[in-house]
Amino acid sequence: VGIRLADLGAKLVVSFDEEVRPAEPRLALESGRPIRQWSLAPDGRAVVVEPAAPLEAADRLRISGFADRSQSAYPMEPAVLAVEPPLWPSDRTGLVWLWETGDAPNLVPDPALGVDRACTLDPVGRAWLDRHFAMDLQGGYFAAGAEDSARVHLACRGTNQLTVEAMARPRAGGGEGLRTLVALAASGHGESFTLAQIGDRLVLRLRVSWGGPGAVVQTELARLPADRASHVAVTFAPGRLEAYVDGERVLRDESIHADFYHWQPGYGLALGGLAGGGWSWSGVLEGVALYSRVLPAAEIAENHLRYRSLLRERPPVERVVAEARLLRKSRPPTLAEITPYDEALVAFEYEVTRVVEGRLDGDRVRVAHWSILDREIQPVNDMAPGTAVRLTLEPFAANPQLASFFISDTLDAEATLYFSVGG
Repeated sequence: VGIRLADLGAKLVVSFDEEVRPAEPRLALESGRPIRQWSLAPDGRAVVVEPAAPLEAADRLRISGFADRSQSAYPMEPAVLAVEPPLWPSDRTGLVWLWETGDAPNLVPDPALGVDRACTLDPVGRAWLDRHFAMDLQGGYFAAGAEDSARVHLACRGTNQLTVEAMARPRAGGGEGLRTLVALAASGHGESFTLAQIGDRLVLRLRVSWGGPGAVVQTELARLPADRASHVAVTFAPGRLEAYVDGERVLRDESIHADFYHWQPGYGLALGGLAGGGWSWSGVLEGVALYSRVLPAAEIAENHLRYRSLLRERPPVERVVAEARLLRKSRPPTLAEITPYDEALVAFEYEVTRVVEGRLDGDRVRVAHWSILDREIQPVNDMAPGTAVRLTLEPFAANPQLASFFISDTLDAEATLYFSVGG
């Protein structure tokens, strides 16, 4: 009935609709890749195939020679099964919203149209994309469109099931109180669900009635360490709440028996804060997927492995932390200059007084700061020459997400241009 990759391509699992047994088993990959071994799953309903090396590209498995367990065994017809490479997420069934990174397709199935549709996000306030096109949240949030928000609401309310998956790296000292990673909610109005952080603890808030003190149930899930990327997944169906960190289950709670009948239509889907503002989270967020089903533990573990593999493929960039003094400023851009766009950068020149981490050539550095975000003029524009600052920098050339933004650089200086990733 199907084939899937497991253990990041180290295993192929061929599923049957009943127990099978080997008769004259024959298995081969069309690419010619050797198969190290195969085995029957404990329940007899799957054949687990282990290639000599993990599969990293598409292939086709030829399989025959298995039969059912009836007294007069009926052999299976020879089959050729297409094997997809180990993409994330590993199974798109019930996938209702997806945002890997800003440069990924971010497609989800649209059953009504029979095609895939793209999920998009718009930055609001102090929020932008980092060099990997992940969300860098420093007081703002990213908002999904009204249509995407409504689809999430309708799909999950229809099944009374929800899975939230994300790769989150909270920033140390990211603030006090409730801070939102993912929410279907609206500032000042209420919420259907909110995956949030309080201190170093991850929590889930679920609406279980129309109003009153008990309208939203809050459950503490697990510790979320600062300055480290953690794969988190939370699943809910009436009577079963589970939480996973880095593929391992850390909580099972069977005390919440409510369904999603009381979820409110019209609430906005937002990441890093509430739609309309509030409960801002500070950190880097990516790999967010919402499902209208409960993902099993094995699938969550596989998704964790696959996203970790994506992170490992990224080329490293050395950050520089330096203490410096502002020497000169470019003329800040105006809103009129950047219209119809909403963001712009400005270049400053600094004298470096001490390199705390990393390496810099020379004692002068040019730094691009956000000058305008979401059409709001940023305080950095008012910084006076002579001001002492601590800078966290990456080479501007290593930040391709900035290529399309207007930058005001009137310094006429030759020092290497960096980007202030610390805001």
